[in-house]
Formats: sequence, structure tokens, C-alpha cells
Amino acid sequence: MSYTTSYYHVVLRTYRSEKTIPIEHERKLYAYIYGIAKNLRCQIYRIGGMPDHVHIFVSLPSSLSIASFVQRVKTDSSKWLKAHPDLPRFRGWGREYAAFSYSIRDKDMIIGYIMNSAPHWHHRPTLTCGVNKVSCLRHGSRNTFFASYKPSSKQVRANGTLP
Repeated sequence: MSYTTSYYHVVLRTYRSEKTIPIEHERKLYAYIYGIAKNLRCQIYRIGGMPDHVHIFVSLPSSLSIASFVQRVKTDSSKWLKAHPDLPRFRGWGREYAAFSYSIRDKDMIIGYIMNSAPHWHHRPTLTCGVNKVSCLRHGSRNTFFASYKPSSKQVRANGTLP
């Protein structure tokens, strides 16, 4: 039996980085993305974000490329978002995405980074996924970084926060 594990921190931006994912509806979006990943036999470890982008920390099965995963998530969630009556401003995802690969030893650091990716003046929900449960937690932070930022393990404290 073959065994492979790949961990990716994926960042999807909205079209033109428009702030079209309101706080009050992002939990539904995160749950929908979780469902897409589950159908693809992926394991989601954390989903979070801001009105203009979403962070997904995921491991993929060996039969699925990161490009195929992102394409399915963007296509399926875009259709759902455009059909959602409470999200009339959503026009789609940006054409490009960011995906960073990590090892198992970086797992807690990336989960902490996504948990703390919202600015301190908002309490933003993130999605924590267990094997048989999905629960939404509220977290806040004093740091905001964009898709081009890739924290190194030296830049992130042991508890997942940034200096």
C-alpha cells in the first residue's frame, strides 16, 4: 500500500480583491468549501479569511493535484456564492491563487496563522474540522497579511501568533 501526505496552505482572492464575503455569511461559505473538500477525499484542517480572500489549510490524496483541488473549490463555490441571495455582490474568484506546501511539523503554525489572520478590530470566524465534526470558532488577531506573505517558522511564535 502506498502512502503520501501533502499539506497546502491555499489562499483564494475574490475577483479584483473586492470585499464581497460578508462576515455574517462566511461560515456558510467555509462549510460549503469543507463539503467540496470532503467529496474530493481531502482533509481540511482550517478555513478562515477576510471579506476579500479565504485561507484553506488542507491535505490532498495522492490522486489529486493542487491545481485540480483549487479549480474544483473555485468553480463549485463560485456557483454557490453567485446563486446565494445574500451575496449579490460576489462576482467570482480571482484568476490566480497562492498555494504553499508545508511539512507535518508546520501544521500547528499554519493553523494558528489562519486562526489569527483577521485584524484585531473584528472577531472573524474560522472553521475547525475534526474527523466527524465541524465547529466554528471565533478568533481575532492584531495582524493582517495578504496572499503573498508566507511566514517562516522563525517568524511565527509557538502559539501561532506573529510578533
